[in-house]
Amino acid sequence: MVAFAGTDAGEQLRAWYNSEFKKSTNSIVATLTNYFNTKYAKELLSWFEALKTNSVNDVKEHASNTLTNSTNSINDYADTYIDQITEAKESILAVMENDYSTFEAAKKAWGTNEMNKEQEKRQTEINNAVNNEYAKQNTTLTNTLNSTKNSAVESLQNAIDDAKKAISDEISTNEDTTTNSLKSFLDNEVSTRKSEMETASSKLVEEKKSEITNTANTIVDAAKAELDALVEGIFSNNNN
Repeated sequence: MVAFAGTDAGEQLRAWYNSEFKKSTNSIVATLTNYFNTKYAKELLSWFEALKTNSVNDVKEHASNTLTNSTNSINDYADTYIDQITEAKESILAVMENDYSTFEAAKKAWGTNEMNKEQEKRQTEINNAVNNEYAKQNTTLTNTLNSTKNSAVESLQNAIDDAKKAISDEISTNEDTTTNSLKSFLDNEVSTRKSEMETASSKLVEEKKSEITNTANTIVDAAKAELDALVEGIFSNNNN
């Protein structure tokens, strides 16, 4: 090997060593591989398969046993709880009806008491509202009806007064007219009859005069009675 200036001899030696080391290790590996394959390959493969099979079977058997034991443990554990649940269920069912009956009776008593209090409270509210409204409406009704009554009485009294005045005025007018008419009639009758009956006996004249007088009195009395009845009826209706 020729060394040139600037070349590191140590690096060159190290590179050569690395190459030789690789060759050596490769040779060792090849030798050991051949040794292993010749001496151990088949034996180890058989041993390995047996070990694998035994290991798998051991795990499988352990798993099976564990599954059985665990299943039994779980079922036994569950059965314990089931027995407790069954016992508790029977105990609960045995007292349930009484529990509900007791609860129902208590709630009915409570409900009755609450309803009584609520009813009393609400009835008091209703009573107060009704009484207040009654007082208000009764006052309004009384005042309104009294006002209406007073107005009606005043209107009726005015109507009666107007009617009485109108009737009185008409009576006075008719009375004067009738009286004057009857006077005129009597005067004419007397004058006519005197002329016709001067030759008649005085007795007949007196009788006829009496009849005329009676007739006039009857008419006047009847008229007065009718007028009195009308007036009394007005005052009677007014008092009612």
